[in-house]
Amino acid sequence: MQVQDAVKLTKKEQQILDSVMPGQDGWHLKSHLKCLKSCPSHDRCGGQGPDGKVCSDQWRDASFEKDASQVFVHVLRNFDFYNQGDLADLTTKSNQVTALRLKFLQQMHVLAPQEYAEGSLRLTQHRRRERAKGLSRGLKLERFDQTGKLECEACAIDFFAIYGDAGFRVIECHHQIPLSHENHKGKTKLEDLALLCANCHRLAHSNELLHGIVALKEYVQEMSAAG
Repeated sequence: MQVQDAVKLTKKEQQILDSVMPGQDGWHLKSHLKCLKSCPSHDRCGGQGPDGKVCSDQWRDASFEKDASQVFVHVLRNFDFYNQGDLADLTTKSNQVTALRLKFLQQMHVLAPQEYAEGSLRLTQHRRRERAKGLSRGLKLERFDQTGKLECEACAIDFFAIYGDAGFRVIECHHQIPLSHENHKGKTKLEDLALLCANCHRLAHSNELLHGIVALKEYVQEMSAAG
């Protein structure tokens, strides 16, 4: 199925995609931009997208499948980067851009299998980096002794206030310099760590720029204010 048939785009939504999809005639001439390396097809698309039509004037005729749909979502998520200025009234957070991105996300869900095989037993071997026993517990105890709280350093939820002693098991310990990172020297101090809720911890590891607690906290506060 082609994009236009799968997503049921309005004329305004087509205008948005006509403006922002990279690789089209004149796109680089107008903006002097290079596609973001974070694009899921950056290393293999040649400016045309995974279907050979996605990032071109023929995007309507592209086959709507997983790889292609990821490119549309990526471009809309980075709308402020890809917009060439001819849609000055729109930004990444505009209702129209958000709604269009949601359309693609909903159709991506339709493409996904509705049942998944799970539960079978499989023997596996893993290598993992060794963690110091007691380090996480030590940070939690030190922080609780100092503040009387077990507070996520990004979103400020106090897990001791919510769960009592169980909060020690719920809140997580985050390495601001990951153990696998080249800058990690094999030694970890308590000040290298941070206490985070599971959500903020997952967010911190979604982007290397958010590993540091200062940047992560600023990002969480910015997103909360925008929402």
